[in-house]
Amino acid sequence: FAPLALRIKDLMPSARTSGDFIRLRYGRAAWWVFMVITAIYTLGFLITQAMGAGILLEALS
Repeated sequence: FAPLALRIKDLMPSARTSGDFIRLRYGRAAWWVFMVITAIYTLGFLITQAMGAGILLEALS
């Protein structure tokens, strides 16, 4: 991933996050799509973690 990171840094030295990269490269509309996809993915991840914690607590008690 290092060569890709260097390429991105060369293209956009002021971008710090993946959201910054999407917004600067593709515009605000694409950034909103990216944010919605990221929020859905994060929500799914949190639900999965909560289910795992519940299963673990049930197994321990």
